[in-house]
Amino acid sequence: MSIQISSAIALVPLQFSDAEVMFPLIDSDRNNLGQYLDWVDSVTDIETTRGYLQRRIKSGLNGAAWYKIEFNHTVVGVFGVKVVRQSRACAEIGYWLHSDYQGNGIVTQTVTGFCEHLKAEGLIQRVEIQCLAENKASIAVALRLGGRQTGTIPNYRVINGMPQTLKIYTIKLRKLVE
Repeated sequence: MSIQISSAIALVPLQFSDAEVMFPLIDSDRNNLGQYLDWVDSVTDIETTRGYLQRRIKSGLNGAAWYKIEFNHTVVGVFGVKVVRQSRACAEIGYWLHSDYQGNGIVTQTVTGFCEHLKAEGLIQRVEIQCLAENKASIAVALRLGGRQTGTIPNYRVINGMPQTLKIYTIKLRKLVE
């Protein structure tokens, strides 16, 4: 099921056949995406892009749902619910956006719209965004939406030979839409 976020932004379910569209998008923004996402180096062609898509689409995690972000009918990134932890009424989300489209409010509008969708379903009270401490754009999105930092994991992973700290932000849905 597609979700219309605004007149210009839509979330369309991710499919294996999207590899032909996704690989050039990832490849053309490899340097930027690779600063924050450890999977970028493993996506080297259409076939490995299918593997990337399969790991998302078929993750098997509770409540997982992955979408292409379309901006004016052009695929510009990916948005997903990584997992829903029903015992905590919390959904962990993730996203990436090609750098050519950053600065247009696409991610902020997408997260806001999707959170409103989750709130309407009534099962989720909080959304969690996990991002590297150096990812200022994702941190700004979380803070803009009323999120607060609720955790830190030092030395979470190594990217480009450097240990990275993971920051966890929680957005309460009632705050988001009040």
